[in-house]
Amino acid sequence: MYKYIAHEQIGVFCNDIEMCVDAPLADHESAQAGVKFAVDGSIDLYSYATHVCTIKGDLVYCFFNGTATTRKHIGWFMREYAKSYYQVAKMSADTGMWVNFKTGELLA
Repeated sequence: MYKYIAHEQIGVFCNDIEMCVDAPLADHESAQAGVKFAVDGSIDLYSYATHVCTIKGDLVYCFFNGTATTRKHIGWFMREYAKSYYQVAKMSADTGMWVNFKTGELLA
């Protein structure tokens, strides 16, 4: 279990949320991001306090592209857990579809 404080700003309000995740991103322990491992084998990325991306097998689904910092978190996550790139996750966010990060195939 890994904990960090997510500083979320919504408009003029700022909330500090304690996040509990299974692991930080490797080489980026100070980032306000982490992963949770699900029973079904999927891996979920949380950037600040928002679930932004899921990897399941060879597929990735990105819910939210977000800020420049969140895009960095997604890129680090993709390199670490998919041996792939941010652009593949962006394709998922742009299309609203799962993407096979090994073949580039889009799946509904």
